[in-house]
Amino acid sequence: MCKGTRNMKKFTLLIFVGVLLFTPFHLRADDKLAVKMSFGLAYGGKVEGQALSTTGFFGYQAAEPEKAGSGMDFSLEFTYQLNPTFGLALGFGFINKSMKGHSGVFTDDQVMLATFWYEPEFASEIYPITISGVFTLPLSESFDFNLLGGVGYYFGNVEVREPNRSVITDNPDYFWYHFTWIMKSNVNTIGYHAGGGFDIAVGGGLIITLEALYRSVSFSNFDTSVIQELLTYNPPQGLWGNSTFLYAEQKGGEVDMGDLDYPITNVNLTGFVFKAGFKLRF
Repeated sequence: MCKGTRNMKKFTLLIFVGVLLFTPFHLRADDKLAVKMSFGLAYGGKVEGQALSTTGFFGYQAAEPEKAGSGMDFSLEFTYQLNPTFGLALGFGFINKSMKGHSGVFTDDQVMLATFWYEPEFASEIYPITISGVFTLPLSESFDFNLLGGVGYYFGNVEVREPNRSVITDNPDYFWYHFTWIMKSNVNTIGYHAGGGFDIAVGGGLIITLEALYRSVSFSNFDTSVIQELLTYNPPQGLWGNSTFLYAEQKGGEVDMGDLDYPITNVNLTGFVFKAGFKLRF
């Protein structure tokens, strides 16, 4: 079980216990305060960046990354209803998502004929704090339509996992790139969201919620630090400031035989989010 999943379970358990402790037993549908817990899937996202050889020694070709799959999205919102049709919501959440980076091929035709292929994967754990305006249109006594939009502060971390890689060569004794540094960075930014959904009252103040959002979130400022350092012979040279997430060198440490430096310029989590959950009024 991955670290992100374990953290998510602990976070969800704490929130759920808190809701049970602070929610009154006798709920009234006409009260102005509500708490909503939602779970869902986040789609979209892309990592911008590609590897470079700091020595410029090898031929290099890059390929666009695979389309990002879905990620996990959890949120807890507290809503204060200003009037029957408009309320303000304060939300807290957790987003866990993995995305592939650009795959690349380095070809060594100067020393020994060899081709090295790699494909990094980036994992993100993001915690949003959001403020939303919610406009409610009652459709019946037990069925409401909501329009919402707002802004959020998104913070957390992005890290690179040791990538898939392979080497193709006619020389069985030729061991090419050896990965030495794997890094992570804390990130933060301002993001925006808008969407709509339905509230279905089932009685006793309990409401089932369905929601679809479009969220715009992009991280471009990084401050990487090493989370895994394997055997290295020479210190890395020419790293791209604080945006390098992966560094590799040819085993043996001969700098003139080339190295690989993978900086990224942007981690984009923009896309659609589909969630379902429940709301309690009190």
